[in-house]
Amino acid sequence: MMTLIRHWRLPLRFVMLFMTAVLGSSLFVAVAARPAAAAIPTDPCYSGTEGLISYEFFGDGTNDYVAWECTKTVSTPIIYYWRLHKIGNLDDDLEAMKESVVRFGEDELWSGIVTSGFGVLRSGAHRAHVRYVGAFDLKNWSGNPIKRDMGVYMVVKHSLDGGATWGTCAQTGWKDASSAASVYSYEFYKLTSDCGGQVELFTKAHFYKLTTSSWWTSPWVKAGPYTILSY
Repeated sequence: MMTLIRHWRLPLRFVMLFMTAVLGSSLFVAVAARPAAAAIPTDPCYSGTEGLISYEFFGDGTNDYVAWECTKTVSTPIIYYWRLHKIGNLDDDLEAMKESVVRFGEDELWSGIVTSGFGVLRSGAHRAHVRYVGAFDLKNWSGNPIKRDMGVYMVVKHSLDGGATWGTCAQTGWKDASSAASVYSYEFYKLTSDCGGQVELFTKAHFYKLTTSSWWTSPWVKAGPYTILSY
């Protein structure tokens, strides 16, 4: 199981200064251990924190990190949520990042945001790989968090013949929060040598509706495709 070893929140204008400081600091001293399935921030995201960026670092030997930005939806009613801002690595360059965010909901009841994204990391200090991220954020129509049993399901498809045929090279099954939550995410990585060519990520989310005593499940949300260059 991967472990997240550090967590910070910073205003957007301090991001570059922050990264410069981190590169010259002792990254590996754990200050807030977190399971890999909880990378999305649980800190409040609202009008007063809009623009803040939260960095989550993985202690799985890759030196990958995921940055989440507190932002708001374009459609009304306005909902503030943690948006996938960047997937990166402290040692190696990001070749490309793909992300899709889709909002679902029921009028006057709830609003759920499904995030599907991945970052392609070039080879260098580490072997070339892709970090995949799926997330779900659930709030009521006023923007207040709703805590429910929830989870995400992720499938990675790839094609080695320019998109003529596709195969599955990774799938998570349902990854659920250990207890009721209002936000949840799951992350994993694959070496590009194991899952290369043209790639797509499909993510869906579900949560347990108390009003109907049943699970609501979203449609698949697709990120990509992207043709990987680094191996």
